[in-house]
Parts: sequence; C-alpha cells; structure tokens
Amino acid sequence: MSAAGQDARSHVRLGPGELRSLKRKVDAALRKLESSSGSKEKLSQQIIPSASFGASSFGEAADLSRMYERVHTHLTNLSQTLGDQIEAMGIAVLGTQHGFEKIDDDQRRRFYEIQTRTQEWYDEHHAKPRDKRDDRKHTEL
Repeated sequence: MSAAGQDARSHVRLGPGELRSLKRKVDAALRKLESSSGSKEKLSQQIIPSASFGASSFGEAADLSRMYERVHTHLTNLSQTLGDQIEAMGIAVLGTQHGFEKIDDDQRRRFYEIQTRTQEWYDEHHAKPRDKRDDRKHTEL
C-alpha cells in the first residue's frame, strides 16, 4: 500500500461494519438522487422555450428567459456534481476499507474521472474574478 493510502487509513477510526453502513447510505443517497426529479437527466428535460416567456414581445421576458436558462444550467450541473461526489465518496469508503490498490480497476478509473472533472470545473469557475463571469452584474446567483 502506498504511503498516502496508509496515512489516509490511519486517520479513519471506523471499523468495517461502520464503513459498510456508510457505503449503503451513500449508495442509497445516490439512487434516490438519480430517481428523483432532481436527477441530471430529468433536469435536462425540463427546458422552457424562451417564447413561452413572451421574450420576443418585451425585454423583461427575454431577461427572465435568460435567467431561467442560467438557473437551469446551474441546477443540472449541481445535480451532476452531487451525484459524482456521492459516487466518489462510496468508492473512497471502499478504498479506506480494503486499501485503494485493491479496488476494481473500473472503480478506480471512475474515481479519477470524477476527481478530474471536479477539478476542471473548479479551475474553470474560480480562475476568473467573480464580477467578470457575467456581464449582467446585477444578477448574482
């Protein structure tokens, strides 16, 4: 086992029973999210066309439509990120329990995919000053 793995395992004070219980809870939370109306798939299907707001008739409707699309995008990304983090936590629990080197190659690959995607998202959204992210400075989210 790597030094990092040994160090991580030495800081965990849970026995195998508690880790299995935590893993079951994490898996249940992920299943609940994926089957809910807050899942990434279901959120991505709930799009309202800008014409529904009367966007072609007046500017405020166009602003409302843009804000709806922005919030929808944020909620879809949040759902994806939350699902990813719950899945990664479940894999981490297995790694803590059995040693990361003993985890199935597909799970290890998936863990690193989630880690990479999360880091890329973080870098993208935190590399720019907040007030430069949106030209409409009056609309903070």
